[in-house]
Amino acid sequence: MALKLEDFDVSPTLGFVPDNPLVRLPEYFDPWERLCDELPTLWKNRTTRSAIEKLPLLDYAILSSQKEWQRADVVLTAMAHSYVWCFGEQGAVKILPKCIAVPLFGVSRHLGLPPIINHYVFALCNWRRASADSDLELITTFTGTKSEEGFFLNAVLVELEFGKGGAVCLVTGQQAILNADIDTLINSLITLQNIIHNMISAFIKIHDVTDAEEFYDLLRPFMNGWNEGSVLEDGLVYEGVSTKPMKYFGGSAAQSSVFQAIDGFLEIPHQTNTGDEHFLTKMRMYMPPKHRAFIEAIESGPSLKDFVLKKKNSLLTEKYNSCIDAMKKYRSLHLNVVTKYIIIQANKNPKNVNIKLSNTGTGGSGEISFLIRFLPVFLVVFMMMMIITNDDDGDI
Repeated sequence: MALKLEDFDVSPTLGFVPDNPLVRLPEYFDPWERLCDELPTLWKNRTTRSAIEKLPLLDYAILSSQKEWQRADVVLTAMAHSYVWCFGEQGAVKILPKCIAVPLFGVSRHLGLPPIINHYVFALCNWRRASADSDLELITTFTGTKSEEGFFLNAVLVELEFGKGGAVCLVTGQQAILNADIDTLINSLITLQNIIHNMISAFIKIHDVTDAEEFYDLLRPFMNGWNEGSVLEDGLVYEGVSTKPMKYFGGSAAQSSVFQAIDGFLEIPHQTNTGDEHFLTKMRMYMPPKHRAFIEAIESGPSLKDFVLKKKNSLLTEKYNSCIDAMKKYRSLHLNVVTKYIIIQANKNPKNVNIKLSNTGTGGSGEISFLIRFLPVFLVVFMMMMIITNDDDGDI
């Protein structure tokens, strides 16, 4: 039986992106919203922590709709990371005050997410349109810079390209395998290849909207996590929740459900030579539970590669190879962007020196080490996955 997207909170037209995220919480939560409005100013004036410490401890349990819970996670995450990182890495604190820690922990747990910044909450739940035909705008921001807005909205735009039929394509393609319907599967692969190329076209525009130096010096510290690879390698204490520090990865593009879903469909393996849990697998815990379940359902579906090999249809093989090649191009582009925005900047002796952050991607996650170490492996995997076209058309 075909997967039903609605069972996984996946939209046939938006993919994993929530429709029209809530812009503001009900009046009771105005203390949170007003402070978030002022975060860029507080950061510039170096008064972030004193302002947050004056906040009352609000009752998050009165949140009602899913959109309210998501919006609450956005504002609490913004305040938490502003509090910890407003003075950069060297000025990080080890305790998050309970006025933020308690509701952040409770709200995140309700959503099935860790109590820290993540791709889903701060990118996909943090955008709006002033009108139906207007450009996207970022709702909540750390710095108020155009580079920050461009960075987060670029992530949304990439996901929206997948939303234009990508999830439907994966489900339809797997059903076609079960039905031994070669024509439908070929059409699904053609659609998927086009969608991946459109995502590449959207992603590459980051060069136009985000300045590399501003990203590295100003924005990147706010996205850091508290775990190994971070200056807070022992974790962060959530006051009022536990006296023991807790460790979490920070925000990372690896937390996007899109590419892991595509990997699952194409059977691009996530594995390590040591048998340790793969970095990308760890990142699934930073996705909404139903999105995680969708990826797992795709992975446990029928084997695309086995079907292509069995049928020996030259057009089917060609379209399969084209999708593999498109994913290879995307991951190569990703490494190029990481090189420009992080690795090169880390060697420029920037004003905001982030020694430990220079090798950890955008979330204190060891993402750069992962990319450098595993992208060549991925590229070899992509090459090995390419199926040599057989002149015999096999099944028609």
